[in-house]
Amino acid sequence: MEGLRTLLFLVGWMFLLPTLIFAQSSENASFVPGDVIVKFLIDVEPVGTSFGIASIDRIGQRYGLLDVKKVFPAVDSRGRNIGLHRVYLLKFSNDTNITAAIEGYNADSNAEYAEPNFITAADFIS
Repeated sequence: MEGLRTLLFLVGWMFLLPTLIFAQSSENASFVPGDVIVKFLIDVEPVGTSFGIASIDRIGQRYGLLDVKKVFPAVDSRGRNIGLHRVYLLKFSNDTNITAAIEGYNADSNAEYAEPNFITAADFIS
């Protein structure tokens, strides 16, 4: 019985440890100033900084949207099936209140999600 308890403990830590190591809190996470990544629920084809959706365009105007780029410009059918063609990088000035802009996009029913452009690093542990 003691061996089984030890085994369960070790297996539990095996699954929990990577979460503890790689978990990233938005309060202390690094992100690119002025960048917001948005995935839309519908197909959009922006012209300049306009998406042709009034509510989305108002958010961009309110926070001074400067540029729009597809995160995945060349997407095959598998990528389209999971909506990679609807993910955009929105550029604002570095002093823009990105948190408020993200909240605006997340509150809009046309956006699946909006988040900062997090800076991550891969660590190798041997």
